[in-house]
Amino acid sequence: MGFKIKKQHDTPGDTGTTEQVQTTVAPPTAAQTAAAPPPGSTPSWMKTGADADAAFEQQSANKAEFGNALDKRKQLPWEFFMKPGEEKRITFLDGHLSTDPAEQGRLLYSAFRFHTVRNVKFPNKWDTYVCLADEPDGCPLCEAGDESTWVAVFPIIDHTPFKKQDGSTVQHEIKLFVAKSITMKLLQKKAAKLGGLAYQTFDMSRTDAKMARVGDQMEHVGEAPLEALVKKFPQHGLPLGPDWYLKSVPYFTREEILAMGYGAQAPGQPGVGPLGNTTTPPPMGDTAIGANVPMDDDLPF
Repeated sequence: MGFKIKKQHDTPGDTGTTEQVQTTVAPPTAAQTAAAPPPGSTPSWMKTGADADAAFEQQSANKAEFGNALDKRKQLPWEFFMKPGEEKRITFLDGHLSTDPAEQGRLLYSAFRFHTVRNVKFPNKWDTYVCLADEPDGCPLCEAGDESTWVAVFPIIDHTPFKKQDGSTVQHEIKLFVAKSITMKLLQKKAAKLGGLAYQTFDMSRTDAKMARVGDQMEHVGEAPLEALVKKFPQHGLPLGPDWYLKSVPYFTREEILAMGYGAQAPGQPGVGPLGNTTTPPPMGDTAIGANVPMDDDLPF
């Protein structure tokens, strides 16, 4: 197919005649036609134009969300656990008894619904997340078929030395003591006898692999006065404030959970679960710090 262009001479000596120039435009090749499929013919797994740009932008956003979630995970305290046959010494930093006479010394605690799932990159590692079932947008882990479990959470000091990958050794770290229903019965029994768990030290042991990860045997060692703990561990900022739970439990937003690779809308395996329906954290560490501070000899570790 061709068309004609009229070119008017306008140079000196121009006779005023018009030259007829014919130009031929080649039709598009098969390769060019294939590169731009007609509207409506693009398969669902292929993106073009603005959709392709949006896909790259979403991928960048997901990577940023994933990085934020990893950073948040690194800032959280570790969960306390023991291998079968192990024994560890711990001190509870919360766990007061109710002062209501009608409740007959009931142990006060904060409860959360947790999901527990295998780490996407490290299948031998398990991660926990607060269930978002009561959040407006719902919980992607529940939608993926994972079932959450109600647990009680207590802050503790783990007095066991631990060697890190860089070769350094840490000790007396604050950790999360996560208790399920069977363990809670044991804790309630100990708390009733001692007048509470807060600032009490125990030797925990785990009989075998079938028992709770936090241990199934508790031997009371003695009281750890708050004043002595404050002096010995100034880095922990004791007593802990009532917002400690909200900052320390593994709460991640829906977007962060999906970015981590969990959930019904995420690639890979279904996920696991942080802050859905929670109880109000009880008062913590309201004991006054007096002038007569006990010495280390008053601590049972």
